[in-house]
Amino acid sequence: MTRVHPRHVGLAAAIALVLLAAACGTGDEAADGEPTPAATATGEAEQGLLREWTPANAEAIPEAFRTDTFWGTRLLNLVIVARDDLEATPTSWDELAGHDFQQPVALPDPGFAGSAFGALGFFALDDRYGFEFYETMADSGVTQVQAPGEVVSGVAEGRFSAGMTLDRMAREAEEAGSPVQMVWPEPGAVAVYSPIGVLATADAVEPAEAFTEFVLSVEAQNLIAETGWQPANPEADWPHPTGDTVSPDWSEGFARQEGLLEKYRAIIGE
Repeated sequence: MTRVHPRHVGLAAAIALVLLAAACGTGDEAADGEPTPAATATGEAEQGLLREWTPANAEAIPEAFRTDTFWGTRLLNLVIVARDDLEATPTSWDELAGHDFQQPVALPDPGFAGSAFGALGFFALDDRYGFEFYETMADSGVTQVQAPGEVVSGVAEGRFSAGMTLDRMAREAEEAGSPVQMVWPEPGAVAVYSPIGVLATADAVEPAEAFTEFVLSVEAQNLIAETGWQPANPEADWPHPTGDTVSPDWSEGFARQEGLLEKYRAIIGE
């Protein structure tokens, strides 16, 4: 197996971060309504487009964030962001959905933001929630915005009492002094991951596999952590508190993406 030479570590790390940014965008935008890369990778794998192999360090990645053909590199956790002056702060997804706040709750658009599609895949397909989760939100008062960052800014400005967003965005706003608080909800944050894999048609298989193993290594995962995103490898250094996570069934979510979005829009709107 070809290894990444130490003198190329910096370059390889830079490439890794560029690839990750291209996959999800700095604001988690999903271009032209495409779902999150984990769902896209699932579809590619089912079409036989990804190489089946096992990186030497594959087992360092939790089972929920790896398959036989692709592996998680960073986690994007959907959490609750709320005003810091609420009389009753929502601590669970149920409390967010059935809220009684002065201002509405904000949701990012799953047809635009890949992470929001991951949340839709979880809630719509989980027996504990189903589409009743979104129906309850619609009845309680919900406003859809385009991206998770708009949820945070809207809560900070007082247009929304709370909403669903990404942990990094809520945490950074809170640390910057915005009047918001990040809540890690029960039964868990919805974990969406950015995957890496090797194409089945790749000509340079050994370098591609070596690069993949590097991205999954603690060294590269620590570099990812420095960007503010949680590394998928739990052995990496991560200074921020976390909690339990839940995840969608990516295979079913990918297969049913059009139907899920259609039903969601019938409840929440375009």
